[in-house]
Amino acid sequence: MHRSRRWRLPLLVALVLAVALVTATASHGAGTAVEQVVLAPAEGEASELFGEDVSISGDTALVGAPHDPFVSTTSPGAAYVYVRTGGTWTEQQKLVPPDGDAEDYFGYSVSLDGDTALVGSPDHATDNGKTGAAYVFVRCDGVWSLQQMITPADAADGDALGQAVSLSGESALIGAPGRVEGGLEAGAAYVYVRSGSNWTEQQKLLEESPAEGDMVGSHVAIHGDTAIVSAPTRAKGALTWAGVAYVFTRDGATWTLQQALQPADVAKMDTFGEGVAICGDTALIGAPSPSGTNPGAAYVFVRSGGTWSQESKLTASDGMNGDRFGHSVGLVDGVALVGAPMHTTTAATKAGAAYLFTSSAGTWTQSQRLTASDGAQDDRFGAAVDMSGDTLLVGAYGRDTATAEDVGAAYVFGPMQWQVTLSLDPTAVLPTPTATVTASGTVTTTEDVTLPEEAAVTIEKRRQGSEEWSNCGTATLDAEGRYSTSIVLEDPTPATVWEFRAKMPADPELAVAEGYSEVATLTVLPMRQWQVTLSLDPTAVLPTPTATVTASGTVTTTEDVTLPEEAAVTIEKRRQGSEEWSNCGTATLDAEGRYSTSIVLEDPTPATVWEFRAKMPADPELAVAEGYSEVATLTVLPMRQWQVTLSL
Repeated sequence: MHRSRRWRLPLLVALVLAVALVTATASHGAGTAVEQVVLAPAEGEASELFGEDVSISGDTALVGAPHDPFVSTTSPGAAYVYVRTGGTWTEQQKLVPPDGDAEDYFGYSVSLDGDTALVGSPDHATDNGKTGAAYVFVRCDGVWSLQQMITPADAADGDALGQAVSLSGESALIGAPGRVEGGLEAGAAYVYVRSGSNWTEQQKLLEESPAEGDMVGSHVAIHGDTAIVSAPTRAKGALTWAGVAYVFTRDGATWTLQQALQPADVAKMDTFGEGVAICGDTALIGAPSPSGTNPGAAYVFVRSGGTWSQESKLTASDGMNGDRFGHSVGLVDGVALVGAPMHTTTAATKAGAAYLFTSSAGTWTQSQRLTASDGAQDDRFGAAVDMSGDTLLVGAYGRDTATAEDVGAAYVFGPMQWQVTLSLDPTAVLPTPTATVTASGTVTTTEDVTLPEEAAVTIEKRRQGSEEWSNCGTATLDAEGRYSTSIVLEDPTPATVWEFRAKMPADPELAVAEGYSEVATLTVLPMRQWQVTLSLDPTAVLPTPTATVTASGTVTTTEDVTLPEEAAVTIEKRRQGSEEWSNCGTATLDAEGRYSTSIVLEDPTPATVWEFRAKMPADPELAVAEGYSEVATLTVLPMRQWQVTLSL
C-alpha cells in the first residue's frame, strides 16, 4: 500500500529539506557580505519552487526547482547550473531527468562537488512503485550529462529516496526517510561510491534502535569519511519530535555509528536535525522548532579524539517565535550560515532571513543578518543555504514574479567588491596589420571607499569561444575612478570576435574583493572592399609630344555605404613589365560614385604599352578596405609614316 508522505508537506505544515555540503577550506573572513546577484529561471513558471535547495562549489552553483506536486503540472522538476566568470553569473545548463514523470519532485535536493552534481527525485516511480531516485550528472568541457541514476536494489514504494543528498569526492550519501526496516517506517540512508564512472552501494545506514516515524535520512551531510544522518522526528522519552543526528564514520569500506548527537536542552517539537552540515571535526545542526513556540536554534558540535561535544548554541539576535531559525545550515571553517525562512523583516511578513556567525577560540558570535534586497511576503528567503569560500548562496523558493507565484530565486552574497565598467571604441575594426581600440570605464564600490593611490585596472582579452584570458594592458585610475587606455591588436583575423574585460584586483586592507566588468566584444569585420572600375578613352595614341587620355569609372561597395564627401580615387600607371606603380592624378567622385579625369603622357615612347589602375583608399570609419580596379592598357603606336609618290 502506498504510504503517507506526511514529511513531504509544505514548509508551514511539516519539513522541507535543508542540506548543506561543505568541502571548501577557505573561510569567509570578517568582511561584510553583500548581495551580488539574484539567480532566477529565464522563464519562471508558477510554483516552480526554484531555490528549494541550493549547493555551491567554487564558481559553480546548483539550484533545485522541483515544482510543487500539489499544483497541476506536467513537469518532473529541474535543477539549474550557473557558473561565474569574473563577477558574472550565467546559466550553464538546465538538468532534467531523462525518464522523468510529472510530479517526480526532481530537484527537491541537490549537492555539488566540482564537476559532479547529485540531484534527488524523491517521488520518482520505478518498477517497485514510487521509490524515489537520485541522479548523478558530470561536467565535461562545459557540458553536463547523466552519469547514472541511483536506486538501491531493495528500493520499495514510499522510500522517498533522494529527499536528501550530499556529495563528497567519490562518495554520495542519499536519504530515504520513508524506508521500512524490520516492519517499522523509520527511514535509512545509503552510501554510494564511485569507481571510474560506476556508482555502487557501499552500505545502508540505519538506527540501532529504530522507531516508527523517526524519518532517518530526512537530512544528510558527508565530508570525507564522516557522515551525518538525521532523524528530526525521533522522540526522546515523552519529548515527541525532539530529533537526533547520527554521526557515522568509515574505516576502509565499513561504516559504523560513532555517536548520536542531541543538544543539552533538547525539547519537544525541536526537530533537531532538520538542517545538518559538517566540516572536518565540526558539525552544525539546526533545530527550527516548527511548532512556533520558539524562534529555533542551531547547535555547534566539535569532535575530539572520536567524541563529539556541544560547543555552542546559535540563536538570532532578533529572533521571533515561528522564525524557523535552523531550518537550513551551512558551514565552512569557523563560519556558519543559518536560515530562518519564516522570519518577518521590516519589509514583509515571513520574507525570511539568514544569519552569519563566526568563531574565535570556540566562541561563536553573530556577525551579520542577510535579507533579500527585494524581499516580499512569504518569499521564504533562507529555506536553503550553502557556502563555498567567500561566496554564500541563499534560496527563496516562495519569491513571486510579476506574473506568477512561487517561482522562486536564489541570492548570491559575497564580500564587498569593486564595481567595474568597460566600453570599447570602436566596437568593430578592419583586419588591418594593426587595429587600435580605446578601452575606458570606471571603478567604484557598493560602499564609500577611497580608491588607493595609483590604483590600476587590468584589461584582459580572449577570442570568443576560448576559456583562457590573457593580459593585454593596464590602465591607471584617476581620483574619480575613471580610466582609459589604448589596446593594439596585431594582425587581427577577419570575421573574429574578441572579448575584453577589465579586472580590479582585491584590496585586503580595504576589505574589497576583486571585481570584473561585464564582457565587451570587438568584431574584426570580414573584408569589405571598394569595387572600382576604370576605362580609358582612347586606348591607343600616337607618339606625339603629349598624349591625352580620359580615365573614367565608378566606385561602389558590396554593401549600402554612403560615400564620404569629397572622396577621390587615385590613378596610377606603369610601363608594362615594370613592378612599380606611380601616381598620375586623382579624380573626385560625384554623389553616385562616378569619376572622370584627363591624363597627359609627355613624350610617349613609340611601341610602348602603359598599364593604368584606379585605387580607392580604405575608410576605417566606414569599415571598407581599399579597392583597385582591373588594369586597363594604353598602347603608344609605333611611328607610322605616309608613303607619298609623285609623278610629273
